[in-house]
Amino acid sequence: MNFSLYSGSATGVELLLFDKHDSPQPLQTIPLIPSKNKTFHFWHVFVKNLKAGTHYAFRVSGPSEPETGLRYNRNKVLIDPYARGNTDTLWKRADACHDSDNVATSMHSVVIDPEDYNWEGDKPLTVRGGTVFS
Repeated sequence: MNFSLYSGSATGVELLLFDKHDSPQPLQTIPLIPSKNKTFHFWHVFVKNLKAGTHYAFRVSGPSEPETGLRYNRNKVLIDPYARGNTDTLWKRADACHDSDNVATSMHSVVIDPEDYNWEGDKPLTVRGGTVFS
């Protein structure tokens, strides 16, 4: 599974892997090393043998300059905005709204295998020249 996120101002990124949807602490934390896991403003890491159903999130470090719009806080666990699934089993919104660590009550993203879904005979729409044909 390849993970990637874009951040022009981040100074550090960690990938958190959880073994279950209700795990309050990560099973493994993978720090992304800029010289190895960063290309331009893209932070990325490939994790071998990761299976569908794995839950994950990120921690991102960087400057906290509210006057410029930068509000990085390593204590806040972030979901993947492009994830195909997320879980809120442990989520407590109030814990996300202050500066302390919220890993135990954060949302998690989920690795989903789209090939494993039963489409019950449905097929993707055919798009040609901006027109949708069913």
